[in-house]
Amino acid sequence: MRIHPLFFLAFLMLPMSNSALAANFVTVEQFQALCKSDQQGATNYMAGLLDSRAYLERRFYESIRSQPTRAASWERLRERLLPEYCIPTSSAAQVAQELCHWLDTHELKGTTSMSSAVNRAFPKKFPCPEE
Repeated sequence: MRIHPLFFLAFLMLPMSNSALAANFVTVEQFQALCKSDQQGATNYMAGLLDSRAYLERRFYESIRSQPTRAASWERLRERLLPEYCIPTSSAAQVAQELCHWLDTHELKGTTSMSSAVNRAFPKKFPCPEE
């Protein structure tokens, strides 16, 4: 069994009580079931995923600041584990709704991780709105 690098990094960096850790392990199939039966659950998932990503981003930048000689290595690791995507809104409910619609119109394997699906649904192809 291959361990996803984000899981390993999250295990090292996130406090174990952080429920956002679980957000990284939802599959497309599980999320589509939430879209159909529990829109609030889909929204909670998106909030957790966005929170865990923001937390990991902060931890990466703290590591870069504390170890400037290793900044290039940390940056390469960050780019690999946290690819850039552009989510056009900060509302987890709206993102969940857009993602549910996107999954209905795109074929993805049911076992694909949702973090991977988010990267595909919101690629950094267009400028993000300024916040």
